[in-house]
Amino acid sequence: MLFGIASNLSHSLRFSFLQMIGIGYGVHSILLLGMIFTALFNNILFFKPGISSLFLLFLPTVLLAFADVCMTVGSLCLFYQESPRRAQAVMVSIFFLCRYCGSLLFYTVLPILSSLCKLENPTGPIPHYEYGVLLLLVVAIIFFIVHVMVSIKYCSVTEAELDQECEALKPDRILHPYLLKKENGFKWESEIEK
Repeated sequence: MLFGIASNLSHSLRFSFLQMIGIGYGVHSILLLGMIFTALFNNILFFKPGISSLFLLFLPTVLLAFADVCMTVGSLCLFYQESPRRAQAVMVSIFFLCRYCGSLLFYTVLPILSSLCKLENPTGPIPHYEYGVLLLLVVAIIFFIVHVMVSIKYCSVTEAELDQECEALKPDRILHPYLLKKENGFKWESEIEK
């Protein structure tokens, strides 16, 4: 139902789900370049006394979260719009779960990075900010590469292979759009009509 509403909204909105995914990748790329620049030129940049390293990491975190939401929602809605069976095969795949569980792990690591960047003197410079940014950059690049690899994998897979993956699933683990739930279990719609 949620994907159906989202699919209907896609026709009324000015941008498509594919463009939403592109926005997510664009934000990721800009942030990665910005973090590289910040890490390399930390001693030259205009860091003023009193700026908290936690705040400097907070803004990239929010933008990365926005990029991940765009890519997650956009990819799910795009897959569901093309084929419900294709969307289910992607959602239940190990690669899909690893990619988005990896994002959750990434945001769990951020507080640790922020603690490494805490200031010893609130009014002094930011001595360890570049180390935190580099760690943040490494984690972001890892999951960005995983996302690209998974996207390439499912762009090259055929509909028949995805159908086999869906058929291999147990009915009690996933509710297929062509299955109806009855008291005695699941039955195909074609069997019910007969």
